[in-house]
Amino acid sequence: MDSVQKGLPDLSSEIPQRTLEHILSSEPITNHLDILTNILRQGATVDERVGALIHAAWEHVRREELWSSRFDSLDHYRQFIGFEELVKPVLRRHKRSDRSKQLSARMIAQHWNSPFHLVLPETLRPPFWSKHLLNSLASLSRLKPLPDAIHLLQESVKKRPRRGRTQPHLLASDIERVLEAMRVPRQGRRGRKNSVISIDSILTEHESSTATIVGSDTHKDGASPQGPPVMISEKSFLNDQKQCPCSPMLFPLLAILAESKSQWTSHFLARLLQWASLMSWESLCTDHLQQLYRHATQSDGQDLDRSLIIQMLEQLSFTLIGEETSMPDDSPNSISASAAGEREKPIPNAFKTFVKDEPSLWSSLQQDGYLHIPDFFAYMETRGIFPRVRQTLARYASDDQGQVLSQRCYQFLHQMIQQDPAYYAVVASCRPDGQWRLLNRSMDSVAISVAGAMLPVPGSVQHESDIQSTVMLPTFCEEHCVNLVPGSHTIFAPSRKNEHPPAGVMTGKPSSIRMQPGDLLLTMPHLLRFPQTFTSHALVNLSQDVADFQGHPTGWNHQPSTSAQPRLSNASGTDECSVDTVSAIGEALMGRRAWSDRKVLHQQRILSGTDTAAATSFVEKVRERLVLEFHEALDIVEISHAESAAALGPDLVLKDVSAETDWATTELGMSALLQSDAPWLPESFDHMSLQDLGLETLGEIDLLPTLS
Repeated sequence: MDSVQKGLPDLSSEIPQRTLEHILSSEPITNHLDILTNILRQGATVDERVGALIHAAWEHVRREELWSSRFDSLDHYRQFIGFEELVKPVLRRHKRSDRSKQLSARMIAQHWNSPFHLVLPETLRPPFWSKHLLNSLASLSRLKPLPDAIHLLQESVKKRPRRGRTQPHLLASDIERVLEAMRVPRQGRRGRKNSVISIDSILTEHESSTATIVGSDTHKDGASPQGPPVMISEKSFLNDQKQCPCSPMLFPLLAILAESKSQWTSHFLARLLQWASLMSWESLCTDHLQQLYRHATQSDGQDLDRSLIIQMLEQLSFTLIGEETSMPDDSPNSISASAAGEREKPIPNAFKTFVKDEPSLWSSLQQDGYLHIPDFFAYMETRGIFPRVRQTLARYASDDQGQVLSQRCYQFLHQMIQQDPAYYAVVASCRPDGQWRLLNRSMDSVAISVAGAMLPVPGSVQHESDIQSTVMLPTFCEEHCVNLVPGSHTIFAPSRKNEHPPAGVMTGKPSSIRMQPGDLLLTMPHLLRFPQTFTSHALVNLSQDVADFQGHPTGWNHQPSTSAQPRLSNASGTDECSVDTVSAIGEALMGRRAWSDRKVLHQQRILSGTDTAAATSFVEKVRERLVLEFHEALDIVEISHAESAAALGPDLVLKDVSAETDWATTELGMSALLQSDAPWLPESFDHMSLQDLGLETLGEIDLLPTLS
């Protein structure tokens, strides 16, 4: 590690890859893996510079396959270095930081017509350009011309505290001082309004309930309900608290404990415990902690250890919140059945909010087994995502290197769909079991290829309540047809496995669904779908797994067959550019955050609640962030592609678009695309042709149309 430490001082002024090469050049190749392993293991405590070095080290290990000399596979080497715990978080942070720095650099170059590392005088240029410094400088570049900005920065350096004047180069605090003088708020400064529950809201809700409440006798003299909910003597209360080590921010809780003489409702207790936990249990003294425990459990906690009391209160809060956030249709008793005489499942709130408040649509979904929602992702069209994807597809259709960009576009759209809160809410509301703790599931061959690679239809691992969803993405063909048999989900359900019709007997009339970009198609479990029509580079086929409160799947990893086991969406590498998760519920769907997390539960309550305006507003905010993430991610990929293309020189010859598409249709073969196995289809339909089922064609499947 001595050679690494010697190389680190130069890292501030050199590219990390060059620094790494400099470190390795002085050592024999047999020592390279040990050196890089030591670097990768520094992930617990790193700053931005060392993070860049760790990223370069990981890329070098992968590219040169150094792990193969001692380990059977890259996965074994990952386990050896503690990749998930140490390296992966650093790579993710570096990716986000690098993306932000590149965008800031582009903004500086755009406004000041010069690369960021040359815009400042040499006396001001920092030895290392941090993300914070570049972001602040980019904000200043939008507001002031370069000469004025340099003058302001020089003056700001002179205004530093005496101790900080020894460093002549620019600091991020110097730029912040200029921006604050111009009354420009710091970018990204957010309050904790959404993450911290207001004690006033807890008391207001509790006060308005019909049950006995804290301080309920304070209104008998005609006091306004909007007044202070706890009417005790402030002077006596403050005198009692002079010797108490509790934090002042917990005084509302102490006032409740001092005044309350009645039992609390479960809703009030859940909110109060949640608020106290967010304020930190360490801020509450042991005496008041025991008092809170007695009020919450109606039992004496005098002999219990402090850590045990906190653990039991956390568990109680977790249980109460879990009961509150269960959706109205979470009980198996409310599952709708097709048999006559059984009560139909009520329309969930999320279905009313994001689909339509029409009983006919809900009844049609239960009877026919599918729901086609046109323009469900229309915001991608109006916010410029689909037009940009089409432009990228057309621009790089004849460029072999550019095909990677087209593939990345589809991958980014896939990631956006998976964490879209409206999509999640609709899928959860349509599940027969009413489960709302879900994990996005993709099959092993989930990689989407613009060259026409086949995308398997989810269903080979079919669970009792899995909703299969299909979304059409923009492509050269603006329409696609899929085929299914309405009502077949009631016949092929496991509960009726011995009632399958004889081979060759038709059980329903096939239907064709015409899909356009942005459409969403939901199909109920066990609905008969023709896999050939669902196989296209322009279709995203998704399913989901049920998770426990900790975010772990409840059964997919116990399947006997490994070839069809689902792969959770967070299994993809963090090394590549991607659309970041922008909400807590999106992280839970990716398997990166527990479903018991307070933010996740709060956002889930918004989506499944009766407040349509709040749910719609939340979805709009998340989608707005997703749009920004998409454009930023694609910007980074295009920058990288442009640099690679420039390195190839003038010898690069672009092929004709028609030649490229002709090659795809002949080399890949249309017949190969349509010969996909469907192990989940009922045996009685395996031998039947489309003509036998009443369908003349596959439904205008134009996987790779010729560009006009």
